[in-house]
Amino acid sequence: VEDTLMDAFAVRFKSTSKGKVNPRLLAGVTLAIMSAIISSWFNGEYKDLSTSARQVLRSLSQTVCGGTCDARQSRSVEGRARALEERGQSLAERSAAKSISAQHKNRR
Repeated sequence: VEDTLMDAFAVRFKSTSKGKVNPRLLAGVTLAIMSAIISSWFNGEYKDLSTSARQVLRSLSQTVCGGTCDARQSRSVEGRARALEERGQSLAERSAAKSISAQHKNRR
């Protein structure tokens, strides 16, 4: 999955080499964020994926900025969380369902 995501970032940012750091970094960070969102929702920390996405992205913003993000950066994170909610909720739910199904198959 990471390689596919890396390739998509490379195309999007017109990176000519698969070895470029940015596409790989973005792919890894994206997967880590999605994992945190899905895990916190699945473990009952948040009642739905959109709330989980907002909280995880807010936490990431606070961690990266050390609580010093300006209002523009905060709005940007909130906007991304809303976009994730609007476009990605069903994708995240399908991904979570696949992950849960795979975990159950592995336990058998």
